[in-house]
Amino acid sequence: MTDITRYESGMNDVPMLFAELKQYVEEKFGQTDYFGDPISDVSVQIHQDHEDKALYFIMQATQNGKEKILMKKLMQFVINKQDLINDDEIQDEYKHTMRKELQKYFAQTFDIKITDDILFHCTHVVSSATHHGVDAWIKSIAHYMRILPTIQLYEQVTVTEPEPDPLVIDITEQGRAALEE
Repeated sequence: MTDITRYESGMNDVPMLFAELKQYVEEKFGQTDYFGDPISDVSVQIHQDHEDKALYFIMQATQNGKEKILMKKLMQFVINKQDLINDDEIQDEYKHTMRKELQKYFAQTFDIKITDDILFHCTHVVSSATHHGVDAWIKSIAHYMRILPTIQLYEQVTVTEPEPDPLVIDITEQGRAALEE
């Protein structure tokens, strides 16, 4: 089996992983009140942001008759084992094959055509053994963290400390022990 053949067979796992993630989201959040009032019609979508060259996984649902985004996650694809495949030509072929498979999957599953430019910026080649490419990947993530807005997903809840009992004041340690008993 050639390296590319082995890689292409590994790409078959991508649709399975997305299907599992979509199923988990639908089962975990569908018809629950996890986000306040009950939600329904959970859907998972992929969105590409051409301005920031970003790809998002978005989960939305209907809540109180309105569409609501429950989760918006930046997507990054990482090819590990660069130290075993340190030939630039082979790495470029892997990245090209992966991008084409992802484009085909997203078109079939989410009815969206992801551009090469977006996938180029979302794909990283690293080696966990030698740490090659890890710094570039971290810089990419830090870049997106700086430029992308945060989304408030949860209602803000204020927690207050209970008021002390006004009848118990100036108690000694010995008196406290007696009260606790």
